[in-house]
This record gives sequence, C-alpha cells and structure tokens, in this order.
Amino acid sequence: MSNRLRLESDCLNCGMEVTDRFCSHCGQENTVHPESFSSMVRHYFDDLTHFDSKLFQSLWFLFSKPGHLTNVFNLGQRKKYVHPIRMYIFISVLTFTYLFFSTHNLQNPKLNLNPQSSSSINSNPVHDDQLIKVSTKDTVLNSKNWKVKLDSAIYEVDTAKTNNWVESKFKNLFKNAMISFRKDPDAFTGKFMQNMIHNLPKTLLVCLPFFALILYMVFYRKERFFTEHAIFSIHLHIYLLIIVLLTLILSNYSVHWLIYLLLFLYPPLYLYKSIRNVYKNGRLISFAKSILIMVLYFFVLWSVQLVNVLYSISLSNV
Repeated sequence: MSNRLRLESDCLNCGMEVTDRFCSHCGQENTVHPESFSSMVRHYFDDLTHFDSKLFQSLWFLFSKPGHLTNVFNLGQRKKYVHPIRMYIFISVLTFTYLFFSTHNLQNPKLNLNPQSSSSINSNPVHDDQLIKVSTKDTVLNSKNWKVKLDSAIYEVDTAKTNNWVESKFKNLFKNAMISFRKDPDAFTGKFMQNMIHNLPKTLLVCLPFFALILYMVFYRKERFFTEHAIFSIHLHIYLLIIVLLTLILSNYSVHWLIYLLLFLYPPLYLYKSIRNVYKNGRLISFAKSILIMVLYFFVLWSVQLVNVLYSISLSNV
C-alpha cells in the first residue's frame, strides 16, 4: 500500500482532528494504515540520516562553541540540535561499550599467586618470606607467605571491636572480601573489576544531578531553574565522555605524551569557557567559580566512586 494520506480527518493515534499531513496534537503522520514496506524503509533512512546530520552538527558546536548548545536549548530551540538526554545516552553507550571491551584483561586477571604454576619458583627455590618479582604485570608470591599474612589480617579484622552498626558492616565487608580473595584471588579480582566497570555508567548518571546542584548553589543569584543547570551538566558530561573515549582509543597507538596532556588540561578550560558563555560573568569571576566548581565536584566524584568500590567489593565474594 502506498504512503498516501487518509481521507478521514481523525488521527489514528489520539483521535484529534487532523487539518494537515501531521496531527497538531501528537505529531503522527495521517497516512493510510498499515504502512507499505517501502514507506517503512524510507522512514528508517530518513530518521537515520536526520539523526546523523543533527548529531554531527551538535558535536561540532559542542566542541567549537562551549556553552552554545546549552544556551540555545534553554532559549527554546530544541529541534535544531540533538536533544541533550538523547545525545548523552548515545555517547554514554558508545563510550562505556568501548571501555568494557578494551578492559577485558582487567576483568579476567591472572595474578599467578601460586608458586607451583611458576617455573621461576621451581627453578629458583626461595624461603617462605622471600618475594619474587617476575615482571611488572606478573608478581609471584610464595603461597605460604601471602596466605599467612592474609590469615593474620583476617584475624585482626575479625577480632577488632566495633562501636556501632556502620563499623560492624565495614568489618564484615572487608573480612568477607579477604576470605574470598584467599579462596580464589583471580576470581575475586575479576569480579571486582567487572562490577567496578559495569557500575561506572550508573555512577556518572548519579553525578549529573549533583553537578547541576553545585551549579545551582554557585549561581543562585542568576535565578535560573534547576533544569537549566541540569542541561549545562548534561552537555559538559557529554564532552567529558568524548574526551574519555578519545583517550581510550589513542591508548592503543603510539601517541606523543603532549596529546594526552592536552586532553587532560583542556577540560578545565572548556568548563571556564562554558561558564563564561552561559552565565555571562566576567573573566575573573568565571575563573574563580570554575575552580570552586571543580573542587566541589571532585569531592562528589570521590564520594560516588568510593561507594562504587565498596559496593563492588560486596558483590565480589566467591
């Protein structure tokens, strides 16, 4: 069936009257149903190319004009560029998918703590308290030595006195973690790294509103809505995710250290430029507030990642 307009003027989606090709209430196209296969294919490629063109345009302005996307979105121009949340989800999935596959070795570690599996130990007998370093990536310990030390640490933690419920929880957490590590170091470490990496998208998502809250407090005199600060937060984190993705990709090649230095140093400058363009403060005030925001956000990141570490440990028992 061809992709032609219906003779009826009622919208099949919401029932409202349609006076043109699209319903003014819900936006659905008033074409004959069901759609033809050719029409479905055409819509697919139209949507795909439309998204691609808007995405490239949005990314261009994201990098070339810090704060521009936030300004135009808050002014109501919401169809010109990719919606911030949609762009964040797309870039986030792309970045963390690449991160997951590029850290495969970290998620499947081979600590090689068993001396019986090492030819170095067999050919060079050592005392129980001697430490042998085979390489920077492969450290071999005398089995009796590290297990004895770990048993001692487990005993000390187990016999330690606790004064409240929180200390008791931490005590049990670390005791169980050490017991699990002693049982199977490779399995415990692998599960811990997997949990850490899998939780990173969630932790970053948690950080978004906290960053917006920091902006809300620092710029409270600007009398802006919280959602306006949230849009700024989303655009900034999209930029940071792209920087992380570029760093991960470049790490696979022989890149001059100055490139990494620029990737590390430019985000603070980008934050300063964005703040200056969005909040319209002078250079000195924008610089001072940028430093304050970075310091406050550092504590947010540190706190959230600490929770991630503790939560990952709790999920890693074998």
